[in-house]
Amino acid sequence: MDELIWLDEALRDVEAIGDYIARDNHRAAENVVRRIMETVSLLAWHPEMGPLTADGDTRRLTISGTPYIEFYRLRARVEILAIFHSSRKWPDHLS
Repeated sequence: MDELIWLDEALRDVEAIGDYIARDNHRAAENVVRRIMETVSLLAWHPEMGPLTADGDTRRLTISGTPYIEFYRLRARVEILAIFHSSRKWPDHLS
C-alpha cells in the first residue's frame, strides 16, 4: 500500500467543490465529496490506475459518477495534486 499525500491545492479544490454544490444541495455536496475521497483512497492500493497525461509524469483519474477529474503523480508516495471539473481548462503543467 502506498502513502497518499494531499497537496494544499487539492484539499482547497475539494473544499471549494463541496461549498459550491452545498449552495443548492447539502446532500449532493456530501455525496460528491465522499466519491472524491473514496476514489482517491483507491490509489493507495492501485496507484497506476490512472493514465499518464501528456507530460509523462502526471496521472489523471475520472471520479466516477461526478464531472470531476483528479490529477496525481507517483513519487515515493502518491501525491494528490488537484481536482478539476471536467469542463475547466486544465493548467498546462497538468495536461
